Amino acid sequence: MPYTLPSYGIPNNSLPNFAIPYSFSASPPSPPSPPSPPSPPTPTTTIDLLYTDIANYSTLAYLYLNSYTSYIADAITYTATIQNVQAKLDIYNTVLASRNNTDLENKLNTLYGYAKLMNNLILQRYNYTDINDFLDEYSIQVSEAWADFSARDGVIIDPVHII
Repeated sequence: MPYTLPSYGIPNNSLPNFAIPYSFSASPPSPPSPPSPPSPPTPTTTIDLLYTDIANYSTLAYLYLNSYTSYIADAITYTATIQNVQAKLDIYNTVLASRNNTDLENKLNTLYGYAKLMNNLILQRYNYTDINDFLDEYSIQVSEAWADFSARDGVIIDPVHII
């Protein structure tokens, strides 16, 4: 027999209701909306930015190459101060071989080639008669090293465009 609460003579509809009121009228919180897709990147490969980047990276490479040769020269100078003749010859030959293995001239020629290619691209494809007109139009300044690279190919960059 099922268990029931005694009513003690009180009608069922007059007993207190201990239930917690809960309303289903409120909708559950909605999940957060997904993030909006990122906007397309702005193009950064315009010719002025490309020219500036190539000039800057070539300058950095040139500075590193110059630092390297300076360190080799320092090593040779230090080697000259060593008193032990056999040690001096061994170290000197090793340092000299290291310097010869770097093929510095080919690396510098690569940098000169970048300047030649970029300047020719600007002058020919974009129909500039003078590289300085291009540099003026885009307010570009280049390093002294890049100006030197360009000068090797006969393209003279005005001093106002050299940092």
